[in-house]
Amino acid sequence: MKAALKAAWLRRVGVVLVAVALTPGCGKKERAVDQSTPQEACRAANKALLRLDEETLLQCVTGTEQELGAVRAFVRFARAGQEFREAFVEEYGARAWEEFQDAEGAQITLTFEGDPAEVDRKIAAAEFDVQGDICTCRYQGEAIKLTRKNGKWYFQAGDIVPVDVGKTEQLMAIAGVIRKYKARIGNPGVTAEQLDQEMGVELVELLVEGDL
Repeated sequence: MKAALKAAWLRRVGVVLVAVALTPGCGKKERAVDQSTPQEACRAANKALLRLDEETLLQCVTGTEQELGAVRAFVRFARAGQEFREAFVEEYGARAWEEFQDAEGAQITLTFEGDPAEVDRKIAAAEFDVQGDICTCRYQGEAIKLTRKNGKWYFQAGDIVPVDVGKTEQLMAIAGVIRKYKARIGNPGVTAEQLDQEMGVELVELLVEGDL
């Protein structure tokens, strides 16, 4: 049963921001984030996305509770998928993951890639036009705005992850399903094929309510 997560809207993250993940986010302790210039705010937000570091990313954005909730849901969804994939491949192997990602069972398009050095290259190539407390960042024909508040520069959360309350709730629910099945990986008698089929059924039930 196919359960593809068609979530192109999740990968729309603006000019320099790129929704990619290489490693899980670091702990929950709040860290100092350099937002003294638009360039440094871009750098901090990008690298938080590369780490799927929810807390740091949320320090770099401003918006309504719904907008912040959409960013939070995206990061938790992506992190759950990343951690599931790592545990699955470690237990069952890369070939089993390829089969897991085929058109049958639970198909989850969650392979994010990125290079931290690319963040610095893109920021160096971007144009930052500061007009008072508003900065327009342009990169390869696209633009995104930052605003300055109390000496710090912020992205609008809705420009990173578009707000849709229904999809936000779905993503949180899907992340919960992914975490549930990750906990079963490696348990006695649990096979890759079993996870594929059972997880696929649960994801379909969630996805029929929306259009991810």
